[in-house]
Amino acid sequence: MRIWIAILVLSGLASGQTALDRLGRTTPKSSFMGFLRSAHEGNFTKATRYLQFAPEVGERERVELARELLFVLDRGFVGNLDSISSKPEGNGDDGMTVDRDTVGAVVGA
Repeated sequence: MRIWIAILVLSGLASGQTALDRLGRTTPKSSFMGFLRSAHEGNFTKATRYLQFAPEVGERERVELARELLFVLDRGFVGNLDSISSKPEGNGDDGMTVDRDTVGAVVGA
């Protein structure tokens, strides 16, 4: 089974506020790497700030989902971290909207 992973760039691209993001979520690469760094440091509360959730998802569930995502990524991520876009608008040729970019896949049972 293969699941595609897309990362949301929470940088405010439409409003031109990319330089103001305290977490450095200005590109797909900085967002994905920020999630990985925070999660691997065990700071799952911070890691959740790199993800998008429905408004009704509570903080405890967000933290648990971030833990589960790291678990899955650590065991089945297939992709080249160097190929993740360092442009604020992303790759643009992956069929995703301007605030999303495909970074790889998760392969496993």
